[in-house]
Amino acid sequence: MSTTTTPDVLNPRRTTPENLTVIKESIGEVAVNERERVQGALARGKEKFVAAEKRFEHYVAEKPIQSLLIAAGAGLAIGWLLGRRR
Repeated sequence: MSTTTTPDVLNPRRTTPENLTVIKESIGEVAVNERERVQGALARGKEKFVAAEKRFEHYVAEKPIQSLLIAAGAGLAIGWLLGRRR
């Protein structure tokens, strides 16, 4: 992440087109920085999701009966809660 200072975009010594060019460049820098920040966050999120998926698969492989009972209990609870709405 760059540590640039904010330019004086409304410098009275510049003409309007010059001010607009400075504003456009500043917005471009912000957009690039934000894109990099979001891409990094997405990459970290994907890594966490893949790790959680592997832990889940390992748990189900190690304890298939318990996993099936948990899934059945969750299904019954959700069905009961949805059935009460009618």
